Amino acid sequence: MVFEWFGGYDGLSTFVPYGDDELYRRRPTIGVREQDVLKADEHFGFQKSMVGMQRLWEEGNCAVIHGCGYEQPSFSHFASSSFWHTGAPNSGEAYGWYGRTADALDPTGSPNFLVNIASAQSLAVRAHEHVPVVFNDPGAFRRDFFHPGWATGRRRAARFTSSCSTSTRARAMHRPWSARPGRTTRARGAMRACSTSTRSSR
Repeated sequence: MVFEWFGGYDGLSTFVPYGDDELYRRRPTIGVREQDVLKADEHFGFQKSMVGMQRLWEEGNCAVIHGCGYEQPSFSHFASSSFWHTGAPNSGEAYGWYGRTADALDPTGSPNFLVNIASAQSLAVRAHEHVPVVFNDPGAFRRDFFHPGWATGRRRAARFTSSCSTSTRARAMHRPWSARPGRTTRARGAMRACSTSTRSSR
């Protein structure tokens, strides 16, 4: 399980270097004070609300890595986020580090092997062999749910797929928009083939 704190996360107010006077010289009003720290050692500690993290630390199940970065850094927020999610700076890597891990652990692509709880899929879980399950509200997550306005589209999709051969449909529908270089072009070709066969059968 991986938690990604994205956006306003502040490392100096999370794992606080309370033993360094420079923190309070630089942050005289917002620096987290020693009395508000759950101490990990004589220099660092967790912000006081992070009781669970402190417990994991004491059990030896949590580690903190300071000063993460990479050579030849990009000053683009978006490029840096991409490097963070792929774990491969300046490489053009298309798949996320977590997705590649899933591929290595389960190369057969078992369903529901990757679960991404968020409002949108993270690049970190993009995989070659796996399609992540993505949702942000477990209470509202239902396989049989669809908006009433989608019914027409669903009926059209049913007619579309029923008119295609099994092999053509497989080429068209197997992860068409997020796969290897060239697959998008092949998938679009298969979709056009289905569309052609549908028109000719009418």
